[in-house]
Amino acid sequence: ENFNHQLTQPRNQTLIAAISPEKVFDPLCLEGSLESDKIMQCLQQCRPHLQENQVLFLDNAQPHHRRKVREYLADYPIVILF
Repeated sequence: ENFNHQLTQPRNQTLIAAISPEKVFDPLCLEGSLESDKIMQCLQQCRPHLQENQVLFLDNAQPHHRRKVREYLADYPIVILF
């Protein structure tokens, strides 16, 4: 019998979520590693919840610093901290 190790290898999952003092909202679980397109998807989902002067914390993952992500975030009336 042949053993297929690819079937036993765990797949990489990325979990992105927004939190506020009141709740966790817009959790997004995606297959694969973090990429700027996935961040954009999450930000587009979160946009209706973001209000002026809120703070968005991002870790220093490279995709957070991509040009299209920075340009998209520049349109938000929020403070962004890494």
